[in-house]
Amino acid sequence: MAVESAQHLLNGKVEAAGLRFEPDPIGFVRAAWWKAGVDLFSTKEFINSELSGMEILYRSATARKGLFREHPQPGDLVFLGPPKSAEQNLPTQVALVEFVDLNGTVYALGRFAEGPSRICMNFKNDDKNSEAMVTSVTTASSTKMPMHRLFWAFARPY
Repeated sequence: MAVESAQHLLNGKVEAAGLRFEPDPIGFVRAAWWKAGVDLFSTKEFINSELSGMEILYRSATARKGLFREHPQPGDLVFLGPPKSAEQNLPTQVALVEFVDLNGTVYALGRFAEGPSRICMNFKNDDKNSEAMVTSVTTASSTKMPMHRLFWAFARPY
């Protein structure tokens, strides 16, 4: 159900069940799962209002040992961002796995720099990957990079 909700969110409106969500990556996946009847922000993690939405999602998945690197299922989350470092301890992007094709290419839906769209990642064939504009912590300019190089982890959403 969350995948179907995310497909409808590609129209640009980040609304679900009468609620409006932020028009950003977190709002997109939250709205998709909200419409499916699941709130991705558990009460425990959300109490600390100083945490960003990305921190809440990523820490929650980490705490319940829900992060993994292979064999995602539709509806799973995919975390992306510049390579992990001392300065970059959280992913900067999250999307929702739409499906995985027979060649192993993962298709995901999310809100990206150009707005809501579909990306694809294939860990065996670079030519099948979407590209993303990424701003590095160490440089002021953006560079295009294949999605699989930005991959952090998949996560069960709950």
